[in-house]
Amino acid sequence: LHLLDQKRPIVCANYATRQAPILPTAYSQTRDPMFEGGGEAGVVGMGVMLTETAVFRAIPKPWFAIGYSRDADEYSGEDTFFCMQATKHGFPVWVDEALSEQVSHRGGFTFEMAHTRMTRCRGLSKTR
Repeated sequence: LHLLDQKRPIVCANYATRQAPILPTAYSQTRDPMFEGGGEAGVVGMGVMLTETAVFRAIPKPWFAIGYSRDADEYSGEDTFFCMQATKHGFPVWVDEALSEQVSHRGGFTFEMAHTRMTRCRGLSKTR
């Protein structure tokens, strides 16, 4: 309901990855990790994302694919591909800051956004 209240075509929460280095899943337009704050993102993990059906109607298929960047010489996942296609077709991807601080990635350990900031402080965020 919180995401619905945002009234945006694409809105999501930023959350921590479950592996070291613990990084946020949201990256800015310049591909820098979004350790804090909300607003427009370049790419985001889609684990907590609300997308209007109008977005899927406006974007040609495939909506999700494994992509390859010649510039970065690396592959990207389906989440990144979708966000790039959405942005390309005029649908910005918005990160909700308040919700991001409430979401955690659970497993054998509960990974939270606070852990991503520790990674940044230790200078480990350059590995991605």
